[in-house]
Amino acid sequence: MIMQLVHRVVLALLLIQATAHALSLAKPGCQERCGNVVIPYPFGVGADCFSNETFAIACNSSFSPAKPFLRAINMEVLEISLQGTIRVNNPISTSNCPNRPDSTLKMDMSKTPFSFSDSQSKFTAMGCNNLALINGKDVETGGCTSFCNSSWRPSTCYGINCCQTRIPPSLKVIDVSLTSIYTSKGAESCKRAFVVEQDWFANLTNPFDVHFMENVPVVLDWTANATCKNFTERYIKDQYETVCACGWGSEGNPYLVNGCQDIDECVDGSVKCTYPYVCVNTPGGYDCFQPNKSSKRARAATIGGFTALLFLLAGVWWSYKRIEAKKLQENEKFYGGLLLQQLSSEEVEIATDISNENETYLEL
Repeated sequence: MIMQLVHRVVLALLLIQATAHALSLAKPGCQERCGNVVIPYPFGVGADCFSNETFAIACNSSFSPAKPFLRAINMEVLEISLQGTIRVNNPISTSNCPNRPDSTLKMDMSKTPFSFSDSQSKFTAMGCNNLALINGKDVETGGCTSFCNSSWRPSTCYGINCCQTRIPPSLKVIDVSLTSIYTSKGAESCKRAFVVEQDWFANLTNPFDVHFMENVPVVLDWTANATCKNFTERYIKDQYETVCACGWGSEGNPYLVNGCQDIDECVDGSVKCTYPYVCVNTPGGYDCFQPNKSSKRARAATIGGFTALLFLLAGVWWSYKRIEAKKLQENEKFYGGLLLQQLSSEEVEIATDISNENETYLEL
């Protein structure tokens, strides 16, 4: 019991020292930010700062502030989450739009750990008489159609001048095509299509603003389990799953060695103990205790614990010295006897005569 108390006191001191340092999500010695974007490991800027080339970030300082780009797909990074998502700027496919050249969204992420997030992104097409298709590897994987109607309200996107559909799970290859449904009406109207972050588009005040944009934000999923240093169980979709994340009551970067640190719930205000109880932080949680009733006992237990520890160390030192002294005596006996065995009989007689002469001299 006493040793457990001593252990907890020492552990608490170590935790206080650890949390005194600023929490960094980048690999030690590497650039943590590019402009306004935090770059956590396994992503990184510069050599030896990312886990592999697919997570390499190029920080373009020609912009003000600087902008990070994911080199594997050459897209601007808007935000990186250690929960396995990354927001990037995704180009818009256009056809027959005034003052803009036709462009097609083509992307192949098959050799990367990235894919379009089917839970946080949607395929969206805008324009009259628009047949927008998502083409994968030699096969159509989805799409939607939007028809013409002058009474369309910009706040809706259900097939009139605007349509949306879900994208297939784990979509890595995309090639968007824009064609007309029929040729009699609106065949040459401006058409657009893009994969976009679902919440971003839903919160647009005026969807027509997209006509003046070249890129829209999209969410990509990513995995790097081989790099993970801290796995934990989380309750996801009605079942427990093992994910790369810091455990309950801790925060930081689970992809770094010692990257997860304890959260002091008593300091961040996430918990509150009812008076007269006070909050005491513990590894992975907290305790509420009443100082008036437990402080004396706690102090006595702490002093007793340290006293016991000192006695234990003294006992170990005394035992060590006893063992060393015993070894020294045994060595003297062993090597002394060995020396006598190695002397010749003549040398022994000479040594005996010298000893006898010394005794006679002493008697005189």
